Amino acid sequence: MSLSDLPNFILGETSVHHLNGAQSLPQDLSTQISASLIIHPYVPAWPLIVDKLGLATYWLKAREGATVFSKYKSPDVLDSLWRCMTEGVSLVVSEVETADLPSHKLWMDVLHCKDQLHRAQGPLKINIGERKIECSPQFQLLLTTADAVVAVPAEVASLTNLVVFRSEREGLEGLLLDQALKLHNAKSFEERQQLKKVAHTQALKLVSVEEDMLKLLAGKNWEDQKTAKNLLQLNKAYEDAQESMHQALAAGQTNDHHLTNLRAMANQASVIMEVVLAMGALHPVYWTSFSYIQYVFLTFVEQAGTRTQVDETVQKMIHFIYVHFMRGYLEKDRFVFSLLLALEIEASRGQAKREEREFLMSPTPGRQFAVKGVVTEGGGGAVGGSCLSFGKKPFDWMTDAQWQMLLTLASNFDWIQEILDRITKDSKEAFWRSVGETIAPELINISEGIGYKLFPLQQLLILKAMRPERATQCIMAFISAVLDPKANKLAYDTPIDFGRLTKSFRPGLACLLVYGEDPNLLLTRLKQLASRAQRTLVVFTVHGTGDEELSAMAEHVETSQSQGSWLLLHNIHTSPPLLAQLVTMLEHADKGGEWRLWLSSHADHTLPTALLHKVIKVSTDSPKSLRAMMLHSISSAASVAFNVSSRPEYLPLLHNICMLHALLRLRRDMYTHAWTEDYIWTHTNLVDALSYVAQEFRSVSWTGIRFMISEVFYGATVTSCMDALLLSSMVDYWIHPGGPRREHGHYYIPALFFTPNSRLAPLLQAIEGASPPLVLTADLCGFHYTPVIKLGWMDCLVSHMPTLCGILEQHKSQAMTLGHSFSVVQSTRLTVSSLSTGSTAVPVQLSRLSLFYNAQLEKRAGSGANTVQGVELCLSALPKAALHSLGTDPLLHMEQPLLQSVDKLIEAIPTGWKKNVVFERLKKHGSDSPFTLFIHEECDKMTHCLQGIHTSLQDLQSVLLPTCLGDAICEHPYLVDLALSILTLAVPKHWLELVGSSAPPGDWPLKDWVRDLVQRYTFIDRVLTGGLIKTPTYWLGGFFNPQAFLNVVQQSIIKSCCSLSGPAEQVMFIADLTARDKDHIRDPPAEGELFVHGVYLWGVGFEKTATLELRDVAPKPPVPIPLPLLHLTIIAKPEPSAGQQPETKGPPYLYQCPVYVSNRGHSSPLFTLNVSSNEVGPGKWVMRSLACTLRQF
Repeated sequence: MSLSDLPNFILGETSVHHLNGAQSLPQDLSTQISASLIIHPYVPAWPLIVDKLGLATYWLKAREGATVFSKYKSPDVLDSLWRCMTEGVSLVVSEVETADLPSHKLWMDVLHCKDQLHRAQGPLKINIGERKIECSPQFQLLLTTADAVVAVPAEVASLTNLVVFRSEREGLEGLLLDQALKLHNAKSFEERQQLKKVAHTQALKLVSVEEDMLKLLAGKNWEDQKTAKNLLQLNKAYEDAQESMHQALAAGQTNDHHLTNLRAMANQASVIMEVVLAMGALHPVYWTSFSYIQYVFLTFVEQAGTRTQVDETVQKMIHFIYVHFMRGYLEKDRFVFSLLLALEIEASRGQAKREEREFLMSPTPGRQFAVKGVVTEGGGGAVGGSCLSFGKKPFDWMTDAQWQMLLTLASNFDWIQEILDRITKDSKEAFWRSVGETIAPELINISEGIGYKLFPLQQLLILKAMRPERATQCIMAFISAVLDPKANKLAYDTPIDFGRLTKSFRPGLACLLVYGEDPNLLLTRLKQLASRAQRTLVVFTVHGTGDEELSAMAEHVETSQSQGSWLLLHNIHTSPPLLAQLVTMLEHADKGGEWRLWLSSHADHTLPTALLHKVIKVSTDSPKSLRAMMLHSISSAASVAFNVSSRPEYLPLLHNICMLHALLRLRRDMYTHAWTEDYIWTHTNLVDALSYVAQEFRSVSWTGIRFMISEVFYGATVTSCMDALLLSSMVDYWIHPGGPRREHGHYYIPALFFTPNSRLAPLLQAIEGASPPLVLTADLCGFHYTPVIKLGWMDCLVSHMPTLCGILEQHKSQAMTLGHSFSVVQSTRLTVSSLSTGSTAVPVQLSRLSLFYNAQLEKRAGSGANTVQGVELCLSALPKAALHSLGTDPLLHMEQPLLQSVDKLIEAIPTGWKKNVVFERLKKHGSDSPFTLFIHEECDKMTHCLQGIHTSLQDLQSVLLPTCLGDAICEHPYLVDLALSILTLAVPKHWLELVGSSAPPGDWPLKDWVRDLVQRYTFIDRVLTGGLIKTPTYWLGGFFNPQAFLNVVQQSIIKSCCSLSGPAEQVMFIADLTARDKDHIRDPPAEGELFVHGVYLWGVGFEKTATLELRDVAPKPPVPIPLPLLHLTIIAKPEPSAGQQPETKGPPYLYQCPVYVSNRGHSSPLFTLNVSSNEVGPGKWVMRSLACTLRQF
């Protein structure tokens, strides 16, 4: 039996045809199955419908038959329950709070009574709470809830038939099409419905005739002449009904030719609807109802009228609905929504494959995918026998990283292979160079430039591969090209127009203003809006104090309704009783007049889903993107500092102060060590600086302005000398007479700012229309671009996008399966290899969760691939959404290669030290010295980690041995994760937890991760043998606690050096670069000194020269850059007043670069490294966030 037969199996054909005839029920398989489970009369449990969208309630209300509707918290819900039970009427109870059910004995008794009614032949007396009710067997109870499935208590789930009601895109499209046609052309809608009814009637007739024929054939006299005559008559009736049904369907198809415009709009609206519904997974406040989405769609249909240009109408509809829902998301999630919507729209048009979308979301393109065919000019093997011998890079100006990224694309997508094959044959070097070097590559049309038809996503992948530092701008250009090709700005990056917002109100709706950091911002905006609309705004702040507050609030609502004024209920999240009353209040509110109800809530609080279905959501969070911050700041400047001076440098100065304020705030989100402390600079700091400039610009010098900004308005809260130097450098960079006319990080100040007395509106338009667009770049904040720099919302590609895409893929897969929990899991054989690139073998990384890689395996599994410089492994498919069948090999095929891999790991990883071995070695260094205590603790930690890893491997080995019967591995979840991780060359989570914060990231290849652990063991073993004095060089990153080791060294030196006698806090470490490597050192340095290796440089490039001078050049991959040996010495700590960077008036300049343990999170530097340069001063280095780490991560 196929899945499409399941509704017929549950209800029978006739009932299914009645379902198909329902106008309010989406016509798709998933909905049919859900509806069948809900209305099935013989299930011995009441249905509990998980309906976060209100779609089931929408259908049940339109369903024929006597049905009573009530809400769980309604005062009359029990009266409705008694009446329906007695009269045998169906009762739908909506908005059920499942967590509240177990504490109500009455409702639990109702849930228990279903089984008794199921077996009863007539009316039955049932004890419900304290009452005994005579219940009719015809009584039906349906419960709907907006709670998630995982939130339903176990005792409730065991007594109910839990049904998740969710429709497919096809069903939503049909529902939207019918509603749009009803609004657009009532006559055509009635004709269409009449044809559906005819087809439905004939379908029921076919079922009836078929049943009659089966009864005759099942009888004993089926060979009689009379029976044969009846069969002929039934056959004729069957053929007539079938022909009538086909005619009705054909007429409906003919009628559909007149619906091209509406059908195209309904199709794209259903795509948007799925994305909007998926966004609810990011934040509870994003949930919305199907009815509201339908209302927005029909609003556009009504406004659009009878336009004939289909493509233009559809594009305007996309932009209309997109802007409407975008304003309800927090600014950090608007980018996610915009990109996800653009990708899904392109996918619905057949212009974006799943593999391409996953490749875009990979942190580094190609990093999580098997790279096949990437070879050097000397040739090499390729996985699956497919070899793409492109050789060395085609142009001298092209970087190795750019060519490698293009080869990675070619390794996974066929459409770029021909492009790269002809890259030097088409005389397009000038074009490719413009892509690789121009300031704004996102403005280039690659398809036109190379003469190949490429879809927008394919062009984006090429641009992102060649110009990763401009990835944000390229993605923004892609979003704009899909969602609004004619616009010169993106809606998600533009402040919300509150004037248009009031026009979106419909009867029964309120506006929910969601804020994050600053609640005063929404109050200011709403007061300005009320003033422009000439309305009285009454603000009622909710404190959650009790019934008296609720009574006062009700009086304010009644008064504002009678007066037609606006009412803001501020901070509604503080009063749960108020939240329960707001839904009822909105349902009974005045449907006309100018009265408006505004609500405000903090973004971190969860609101009832029923309330979210009744409001228009608007995010009033403070701006987070650079352009939005600039627009907001310039608008603020207009109220305090405009029209003060007619000097040409005045408006550029205001522009630069606003830019400085934005960059100071955004810089902390771009890089871990951008600031050594977290500073909160608010809008108040900006207003104070602008007010001071407005008052003192005519009399104060530029030096005075810079001093007040860096030392007073922004520097008053700065506590770190390093941060004070950085703030002063950024102020000097932006605030001076020559600054306004300079180019700042590929962004030019709009020319209109150099026109004195310009008005606000044109200035804002100039910022919005700036070319290149005003987008945050590494250059603007003073950084060189590296992969660790977070530009815009690029980190959302890694964190949020895969989750949302997985939800959409999971929903699509439910059209083919009952759900992901019933997916058939198979395994396949695959080849894992190391591909030679030059002299270094690069291990192939496989993503066990990558749908894209699973799709590639389908091609590779049947190609008879041979092992190339590697070992043969097997990959087990995971029960993930849209998981494809990877092959037909039995599960047995993966056990032997997995066992071989486990054996090799057990052999390669040491087991640590025995306690007696550590004790004997430590006896030589003194039993109670600080060094002995330190190294003993390090040995204990390392032994604990190694033995834990060995134990897990031995456990896995024991269940994989042929002597072990059954699926013992499935009894231990951590062993399943361990096996899958080893098969996919990933680091097991259990190992990461064992090693802790000193472990490399989990996205490292397993081979490199294990090598790092073994090297750390070897280093600690060498220190354990040599002791503190005899160890020639130290790898501080190899210790679990390098700070403790430096403290031990510090104490030892203080005790032995009389010149540094005194408290340990009076000395500090400082390091200098040497020209030697660790292999050159055989003997330890002089007493009181250390040689340190394994230190990495972040922020700038480094090339080893005779002078060891550091130059301000962009770092080349790989990042970070390993430094040569450091010479670490201890010096007297300077006085606090002098604890700043050394002042050098001329070259060579000296900068004390901070050295941290790692690049994770905020931490204090362990020591400083002296950096010398003849060209670059400390101010430039601190803007570059030049730093070193003891570890490579």
